[in-house]
Amino acid sequence: MTRNAASSLAAAAILAVLVAACGGSETKTVVRTAPASVAPKRAPVTVTGAPALDQVLGAAIAVDDIELAGLTGYQKVSCKKGSSDGPGEPPSCRPNESDDTSVEVLPSSACSDGWVRPEQVPDAFRFTLRAAPELLAVAKPHIDPAVFGGGFGAEEVAIFRTGTHAEGQPAGVALHIKDGRVVWIEADCHDLSELVAPEKVDSFVFDPKGIATASSPAPPAPESTATPTE
Repeated sequence: MTRNAASSLAAAAILAVLVAACGGSETKTVVRTAPASVAPKRAPVTVTGAPALDQVLGAAIAVDDIELAGLTGYQKVSCKKGSSDGPGEPPSCRPNESDDTSVEVLPSSACSDGWVRPEQVPDAFRFTLRAAPELLAVAKPHIDPAVFGGGFGAEEVAIFRTGTHAEGQPAGVALHIKDGRVVWIEADCHDLSELVAPEKVDSFVFDPKGIATASSPAPPAPESTATPTE
């Protein structure tokens, strides 16, 4: 197998994981809080002034997939034998796992919801963030029990632009963060604007380009009260 062919197969495998659907299994929002195994080898990023949050942001901007894997908060979810990982299905059990075995997974969404096993997490970060993600905003999420996992308890959401869709719309990914750990990777389906929809955001912690108000109409200019001169 050529190197290009192997790379294509690897990319296809990660894409399949990211778009695998889920939602019918019982999810326990248990975050493993082991410290990151790899210390950053770069200057720290100061965005919010919160060290734990800024460490995640710095690792994401640098696309440091190994550090991000160490900064991941996994969920405990029961697997199911014979699951196709399709819509509404739990993670499929591996040959050495029996039905309803509690397994560690990172929630991931790209048009549909799915799960990523720990050994696939570095590739998932690298695949979704791509080569040079641009940090656009950090938001406080709107808590909605109806969303995937209820948001997995995330306290902040970092929104990145990652390029452009084939149709020309901007593409992006949101990293949902709790206690300095990424608990959910959410890629947009068709447009970056999906990640900053008003129903998803309570407030913005960091919004230098004003994306929070970019879709709102500008207020009308005040009428001039000056007296015209001859």
